[in-house]
Amino acid sequence: MKSQQLIDLLEGLKLRYDIITAAGSGKVVILERGARVIGLFTDEDSENALWVHHNLTDPHYASDHYVDGEDWNIGGDRTWLSPEIEYFIGDLDDLWNTYAVQRALDPGYYAFKDRHADTIALSQNTAIQAHRSNKTIKFRMDKTFRSCEDPLLNVGIVDKDTLKYSFTGYELKTELTLESPTEAIPPLSLWHLFQIPKGGEVIIPTYGTAEVDRFFGPEMAGNPAVSNGMVKFTLNMATSSKISIKAPYITGRVGYIQSSAPNDACLLIRNFNVNPSARYEDVWATKLNDPGHCVQCYNDDGTLGQFGELEIHTPILNPAVDGNNIKDVNQVWCYRGTEQSIRLLCKIILG
Repeated sequence: MKSQQLIDLLEGLKLRYDIITAAGSGKVVILERGARVIGLFTDEDSENALWVHHNLTDPHYASDHYVDGEDWNIGGDRTWLSPEIEYFIGDLDDLWNTYAVQRALDPGYYAFKDRHADTIALSQNTAIQAHRSNKTIKFRMDKTFRSCEDPLLNVGIVDKDTLKYSFTGYELKTELTLESPTEAIPPLSLWHLFQIPKGGEVIIPTYGTAEVDRFFGPEMAGNPAVSNGMVKFTLNMATSSKISIKAPYITGRVGYIQSSAPNDACLLIRNFNVNPSARYEDVWATKLNDPGHCVQCYNDDGTLGQFGELEIHTPILNPAVDGNNIKDVNQVWCYRGTEQSIRLLCKIILG
């Protein structure tokens, strides 16, 4: 789906959006519903680097589910809260039947707040239920997007004309502010999730040889390849599965590379902060005493729309240090060009 097609769909449904125009002809399309990036295009003719649900093209379905309804699964780059077992699972003994996305998280009640040049801000005041702790948490969520430059071009590492690629990118600043005292709240952290098209390869640089934990799914689903300094995971969409890697192994970058033809390959990267000394409390429902998970990858089998997810968690709120606020800043970089150029860029920026 190209940028104009996506914009026409949003216009037809009267879904509010805004656009950051990056250097050149790149576009970052931000949807008010869910405060998510719904489109990421390096130029006018490029395909969306992010996955968008095919039902968005069905006007009746889209109107019922995305305009009048509360369906979260529209695609793009979104922000949830974790640990997952606290905010998404009502009963650990009946996991899949009690799994639900709270409306306060997604699509939420976001509204565009400010627009200044290349910066777009959204916010909402809302409340969610912490299931295991049986508490209601009231908070304000602010998300600010702004364009960012190609980190390789800025320091002269590559010649953009020689490598034949286009670039777009954005910085995401997220701040959660609690209304109630922090001492009484359960573990709470930010959870950023890309929804990405099938068929490519997730690339996760690591310190040393990482231990890869399987949250669910068949043992060999996705065929994760683990080596010294790298984990790779194929989004083959054959079975539903999820892998996870703990914070001490994570370098602060994750990527996804996909090639549809020799002259059309795409590299999507998130650059983020990792603090291995902090507490990462996301765990799987069958391993409650196994914290520390920072980066995860989900492989959908078609049940939800046949996509992949590349996910990162922040450390949990530490009241003694953070007070009532969780703050996070990360960058998203998107490169598109010939497969030869994109493979070289991948090697430079991810190793």
